[in-house]
Amino acid sequence: MPFFFLAKKRFFTLALAGLLLACAACGGNAGGNDAPTETAASGPFVTAAQINPNENDPYSSIIKDRYDLLFDESIYAYGRYYALHDIDGDGINELLLGYEAWDGKISLLAVYAIQNDEAMRQEAFYTDPEYPVQSMIFQNGTIGSSGENDDEAFFAYYRFTEGELALLPDLIAAQANSETEYFLAKKGEKTSISKAEYDRVKEEMEGDGQVVELDWKPLAEYGR
Repeated sequence: MPFFFLAKKRFFTLALAGLLLACAACGGNAGGNDAPTETAASGPFVTAAQINPNENDPYSSIIKDRYDLLFDESIYAYGRYYALHDIDGDGINELLLGYEAWDGKISLLAVYAIQNDEAMRQEAFYTDPEYPVQSMIFQNGTIGSSGENDDEAFFAYYRFTEGELALLPDLIAAQANSETEYFLAKKGEKTSISKAEYDRVKEEMEGDGQVVELDWKPLAEYGR
């Protein structure tokens, strides 16, 4: 796991979600008038969703479990959105869970892949929603995450190897004394590299830089 992702994931009480559910249960709205309340289909908190696990769809049980967490008063579940995309080009979609990031966009939270007919979370990929990290999937099948840590800009990369997502070496550009130093990091150990090598590895990881536009949807819309 990269050193910049070692912070533990925190959980918070869904007070706002509880208030919305309470209003929906009593058939009114916060204003106390007869104006229409927010409908179930207008957001990720969908009170009437019926998500039933399907033995022919291993991802359905993952969606159901994640959706149920949205209504647990003791847990703040970040993953409110999903997308399906064949990252490694083997003809089988991976299940991606997303959350609304600090910039208002949906960012990648977790990756599930079918292994031995089961949906398995790819533990190599980890991100903390409380940190301003941007994650994307490149057209060449690489997952990339970028952000800043003190005076260092980092780029973490992941690819599927033999059906399992694996962490690749990180690239780090560090600002020191008005100069930029470049590093390749493996398991937290940094090795100084030249700017040319930094650019070469970055291009190898990202290809032509084209990013996949994912079709993110609320969990409750799964299977519709």
